[in-house]
Amino acid sequence: MEARPRPDWTRIEPLLERCLGLAEAERAAFLRAEARPDEAHEVLRLIAMERRADAQERLLPPTAEVLVGALDSVESASPGTCLGPWRLIERVGEGGMGVVWRGERADGAFSMRVAVKLLKISLGLADRELRFDAELRILAALEHPGIARLLDGGRSEDGTRYLVLEFVDGDPIDTWCDRRRLALDDRIRLFLGVCDAVQHAHERGVLHRDLKPGNVLVGADGSPRLVDFGIAKVVGEVGQIEGLESPGVTRTGQRLYTPRYASPEQVRGEPTSAPADVYSLGVLLYELLTGYAPCPAKGSSQFALERATLEEDPARPSTVIEASGHDEPPWVVRGLPDRRSLRARLTGDLDWILLAALRKEPDRRYATVGDFADDLRRHLAREPVAARPESRVYRARRFVERHRGLTAGTAATILALGAGLLVALVLYRDALRARATEARTAYRASLVAAEGELQRSAAGVAAAALGDASPELRGWEWRHLSTRADRSLHRWTGIVTSEVSSGVAVSPDGARLAVALAHDRLEWIDLESGRREEALELSVAGGAAWRPDGGELAVGGQGQVSLVDPVRRSVVGTIAVPDTLSVDVVYAPTEPHLAWGSYDGTVAVHDLERNVELARWQAHGRGQLTLRYSPTGHRLASASWDGDVKVWEAASGRHLATLRGHERWVTGLDWTQDGERIATSSLDGTVGVWDADSGALLVRERLHRGGVSDVAVLPGDTEAISVGYGGQVLRWMLDSGKQVTSLIGHTGLVQHVAVDGVRGRLVTAGTDGVRCWSLLDEDVPTRSSCEYSKALVLSPDGTEVAITGGDGRIRRWTSAGEPLEWSDLPPSTGGAVGHRATLGWGVDGLVSLSLERDAYELRRVEDGTALARVARSTNADRAIAVAPVPASPLLAVFGADALLVDLRSGRRTELVDEGGQALSTSGVVAMRPDGGELAASRSGQVLRWSLPSGAYLGQWEACRDREHGAVTALAYEPGSGRLVAGCSDGSAEGFLAIWEPDTDGPPSRVPIAAQLRSLAFHPQEQRLFVGQQNGDIRVLESQRLETLVLLRGHSGPVGALRFTPDGDTLVSCGGEGTVRFWTAD
Repeated sequence: MEARPRPDWTRIEPLLERCLGLAEAERAAFLRAEARPDEAHEVLRLIAMERRADAQERLLPPTAEVLVGALDSVESASPGTCLGPWRLIERVGEGGMGVVWRGERADGAFSMRVAVKLLKISLGLADRELRFDAELRILAALEHPGIARLLDGGRSEDGTRYLVLEFVDGDPIDTWCDRRRLALDDRIRLFLGVCDAVQHAHERGVLHRDLKPGNVLVGADGSPRLVDFGIAKVVGEVGQIEGLESPGVTRTGQRLYTPRYASPEQVRGEPTSAPADVYSLGVLLYELLTGYAPCPAKGSSQFALERATLEEDPARPSTVIEASGHDEPPWVVRGLPDRRSLRARLTGDLDWILLAALRKEPDRRYATVGDFADDLRRHLAREPVAARPESRVYRARRFVERHRGLTAGTAATILALGAGLLVALVLYRDALRARATEARTAYRASLVAAEGELQRSAAGVAAAALGDASPELRGWEWRHLSTRADRSLHRWTGIVTSEVSSGVAVSPDGARLAVALAHDRLEWIDLESGRREEALELSVAGGAAWRPDGGELAVGGQGQVSLVDPVRRSVVGTIAVPDTLSVDVVYAPTEPHLAWGSYDGTVAVHDLERNVELARWQAHGRGQLTLRYSPTGHRLASASWDGDVKVWEAASGRHLATLRGHERWVTGLDWTQDGERIATSSLDGTVGVWDADSGALLVRERLHRGGVSDVAVLPGDTEAISVGYGGQVLRWMLDSGKQVTSLIGHTGLVQHVAVDGVRGRLVTAGTDGVRCWSLLDEDVPTRSSCEYSKALVLSPDGTEVAITGGDGRIRRWTSAGEPLEWSDLPPSTGGAVGHRATLGWGVDGLVSLSLERDAYELRRVEDGTALARVARSTNADRAIAVAPVPASPLLAVFGADALLVDLRSGRRTELVDEGGQALSTSGVVAMRPDGGELAASRSGQVLRWSLPSGAYLGQWEACRDREHGAVTALAYEPGSGRLVAGCSDGSAEGFLAIWEPDTDGPPSRVPIAAQLRSLAFHPQEQRLFVGQQNGDIRVLESQRLETLVLLRGHSGPVGALRFTPDGDTLVSCGGEGTVRFWTAD
């Protein structure tokens, strides 16, 4: 063999230095032009060594001949070359695995501009062809407006591999923003579109791993498009992208990334997950907002860039703004007048959000891109963000790690100075204060993160965030969110349905659960006690089903269906079936028949009494089958990987209808009890409802974040439950597809759902175990009221809730949300009774007050008894409110008059001002919890009276501008007697005005970034709850008035907030016409 010539180091060194300064895509052309094959070989070998790959991951660099072949192959295509029906027009770019051409349709079928990406087998690198195949399958599985669509792909006659994609005629996102001098908020909104696309890919198990400006193109319509999934990685649950295995495609040992945007774990060659893409997005946003790299390198070589990524901590964005290094100052291209303006805009939330995305440790970044985006959306909405500053302890540890020699010497010097005790004490005091501040910040961040994850039904992430919260700071809000993180009745974490060829079935009487676990056993659970029974070892490869009388269980397996005696837990018979990967089984509801469907697409019906096969037919192509009998047993529905649902005559196999509309595997189906509709679930991320006779699609909705694994219709035929990726268990309306609630508790893929209609329970199973739920369970119980509800009141013992509104009905529930008997308001001669009446709950029970023509009519609601009729001073309609005095027959009435009414004697006492003049108020009123003081609003003022005498105490100016200001809510703090007013000055924001007891000075004012509609203090804890115009409920620590978390659910203004006396339940009513019960058990 001819010896390879020894490399000439006088040539290798400058070649290496030049190559390290180039992007990977540019090195091939450079070496082809400047180096001999042996020199190119040595340069590539040295670059591979510099990356310090682990020994088991290293690949030998290509031989010189392969290198030259690779360099030449990309030149083989030319304008006019045809690949299938596509013609190459113009070369527009080069990537790490090939070149990209602008192309067009060549066969005249239609006109379309496309991007054609080329790779030839002659490249000689097998892993590149594997990656090219992977990219094709990845793009085929991703359907999102923010991702360039795959249109075609294949191999030409000369062996050239190609992909045809949507042509994005646009600029890289950073260029697009700078050319238009886009403001910071607009840059963030544009960036959020990128986050949505990346999150879509993540939810389908795909990491991009090369996120950079050049791979995010913004078209003329201003929409960002994600391109180039050439080094993407497939992770996550089996089956998310059919036919694509991540091993062999990702374990190549090559470091494929762009150093400036790569995460530290990518640079180190460690396994990557979602936080790696979070880091790359963090670099991208940092540059979009500041114009600078977060970790500037000392040099332009790859080694320098990688070292900076690993060792340099990113500076706070607000501190890096300078004029140098840019054609125009960064603030100018961001639409701001000067450096100070840009720094001020970045200081605070954006500093902490970006630094949280750029942390060196993956587990300390945002867990998902969705979390990153949610924090940015909270920032844009001026809401509290989850990101928080690094603790001083952490910063100190990082400093020591970087400067061990310096810190050792400094420590020795400090120890030698004995006269610094006073300084040390001051520093200690400051450290304690800083520690307390950091603890509160961390607590708030944990709450915000948990609430956001609960909105996404991500129970595991929410529970982890709550677990990080400091025990000393935990209050009602923490208990409430913890209660919502898992509301299941029972859970069995040791029973894991980790494969799709498994199943669950509830016995007809609802007493037992059978769980068929792939390959080896059948588990039994007593649903009453939660006790697991002895398992039966059994070949399992499919579903399980109970005979309608509960006397037998069928289980699909390879080559057979096993018939099991559930009492003796033993196999009593078998039915031979094709030896395929999985078999689904279902019993006929009215006949002794069993239907099975196998992976090869065959469906058969077996008569169990006569032990004969009644019919067999080919229903679908290859793929996992799902079968369900109609309630009468005359029809059989089947579904499989082809995306179709087919309806058959069960006795003969005659085809009756095809339900077509899903784009991917239909994973589950169920009939309504009337047999008229079929509900379906699909890996395309949608649920559907179909007319069973005609096959017409009635409803199709994308409720889940990813694929949907199974569906079940609930008793009553009005709702269904669907389950899927990310722990989602969703309850929705069959007629509209609108989500009703989410059952939160699962942390992984949920594969199966079964309904116990007898005992009102639901069973779900997935990769984190099996759970049992009440069908009555809700995340936050929500009840329908009417729009513009006027009064929300609680009984003194806190056991009952009542509300009335414009329709004149009184709706009543227990404090747990269970319905009680409704009633109508007593008749009124004043007309339009609903909007002219309100409620109060006093010592004599629930009382209604209605406006008559010349009087206030007070009646006991229970029996309609008239309690008092009090003259009105004016016929004008004004907002009215009542406030019962605790443990007293007195009732305060506010509106056009301000009165104290004795419900037993009917005596009327006017509440007057200091001059003895009668008053009218705006109907906003608050009673001090001990009943000793009363407050009401008038314009921008707060008026107060002593009780029970009604003596006037004075007035306070709540608003600085009485002409435009208004007091919209009042509340006294239990114990302290502080009075807090929710105020508005006519702008989009509001503020709190706070008066301490026994003071007459002006209030302290705290701005709130929302309009305020209602207030309530917690009965025992230092918590203030603020109902907002936008439907959110803001929870504040009442001493510092720091926002802890926002509770979301209402879509209309939160008009009233009430706490039960024990402090466990907060009841709220919204302008959209709902009452919600927020519990903290």
